[in-house]
Amino acid sequence: MSKTAWIIIVIIVIAVVGYLMFRSDGIGIPSTALYAVTASSQLAGDDVVIENARLTDAGYIVIHDDSAGAPGAIIGVSDAIVGEYENLVVSLNRASIEGETLYAMVHMDNGDGEFSAADDEPATEGDELVISSFAIEAVGEELAE
Repeated sequence: MSKTAWIIIVIIVIAVVGYLMFRSDGIGIPSTALYAVTASSQLAGDDVVIENARLTDAGYIVIHDDSAGAPGAIIGVSDAIVGEYENLVVSLNRASIEGETLYAMVHMDNGDGEFSAADDEPATEGDELVISSFAIEAVGEELAE
């Protein structure tokens, strides 16, 4: 093989390795995360939009209301999902309220394909819950980025 061909091969290998080491997966979640969820401020309504979610095993995006600054009662649950999602809509069992904080949390399916708060435990990355808090804004307010 010519010297030029070897140089081209080395450049391609370096580019591929660099891409794999430093990439984000394109949905705003570090490529090393097994489970992730992100949500931002949104308007009050009957559902919420989860900007990005990743579940490497089957699970649910569960919406909790606020209880003294921590996740409280469950007010919405996605269908069972696995994979990467953008702009996932989760219906709520009550309308969100202007000014409240909600929490999107990943819960893992216990294998039966049916959500159960008692059996489908919250996912963790290390010792941390996989969770994203977000504010519900009033109609006409400028949403926080």
